[in-house]
Amino acid sequence: GLTKDQIAALTDGQWQALIQAGKQGALTAAQIAAIPTNRITDLNGVALSKDQVAAMTDAQWQAFVQAGRQSTLSQTGIEGISTQRLKQLDITTLEARQVGWLTPGQLSALTKQQVQALSGDQLRAIPDASVGQLAKHLAKEQIPELTLAQMEAVSGTQKKAMGEDERKLLEDLVAVRNLSPADIAGLSRGGVATLTADQLKDL
Repeated sequence: GLTKDQIAALTDGQWQALIQAGKQGALTAAQIAAIPTNRITDLNGVALSKDQVAAMTDAQWQAFVQAGRQSTLSQTGIEGISTQRLKQLDITTLEARQVGWLTPGQLSALTKQQVQALSGDQLRAIPDASVGQLAKHLAKEQIPELTLAQMEAVSGTQKKAMGEDERKLLEDLVAVRNLSPADIAGLSRGGVATLTADQLKDL
């Protein structure tokens, strides 16, 4: 294979020929790190492996992200993003399905600001069993965006880490979403009157 020096010395024409021939999958970590920063965005994000994404230098990764190429990464590529780099990423630039691919370790690394920036589509893409890891950071307005299965997967310990208002809303929404049509039809006027605004909104 090509040495690091040879990778760095490729002409534009040679570099484009290598990409178009689909040879980027064969590039080793050392070869990836040798790619000039201005060429890193030529890589086909979908075809990058976990190890290739992890091998990018900080300068390469910044150029890749500035060009918006992180939204093209496959599940294996997403797994190659270190928790340190993930913390610095504008999470809104990831597709919903990519957020769903984040590993438990990556999800745990998200900052409160990043979690609160997640859209409803991004939140619903997260596996039910993983949502609890983010529960303590969720904003009140994000909680109704979760599916019932996601809400029910939040453990007692994870609920304790939530703010009081958020925890109460989560529990209220679970109760309301579990009501059957017969339960709703059977609510007396008094029963309806005792529902909170959030519960009524969710009926």
